[in-house]
Amino acid sequence: MEKTEVIEKFFANLELDVDIAANHMADNFNFVLPIPFPLGKSQVLMFFKLAKKSLPDLKYNLSNVIEKDGKVQATLQLTGTHTIDFAFPGMNPIVASNNKVTLPSVNLEFGVADDKVTEMKMPNFPMGDISGMLKNMGINLPKMN
Repeated sequence: MEKTEVIEKFFANLELDVDIAANHMADNFNFVLPIPFPLGKSQVLMFFKLAKKSLPDLKYNLSNVIEKDGKVQATLQLTGTHTIDFAFPGMNPIVASNNKVTLPSVNLEFGVADDKVTEMKMPNFPMGDISGMLKNMGINLPKMN
């Protein structure tokens, strides 16, 4: 399978069933964000499951999928409707707002080996992160100085 097909299949399955999508991830999968440490497979799957539960019509809107220098590059834009409480561990549940959630598009880079996603890199996220999702759900976060 072409590397671009692996990524397209991963996200198509992610919209349907996170557990099926997990089969397309390497055991040593890392999600590299502009934070001091990468997130592992289990952490990322937990977020995907919570997001899918809270936004049952969640779409990743994958586009511009190309292979370049052995990596796959793509653009992603999350959309959905917040119809079920978002209960992230360690936080009070965010009550369903029925708001439409549309995060800004982000450019991602993926590593693929043996038909599995090994790495997902997001170099920056202008409100395309969890704070953007929370804002779209109707939660006003305090400004940090």
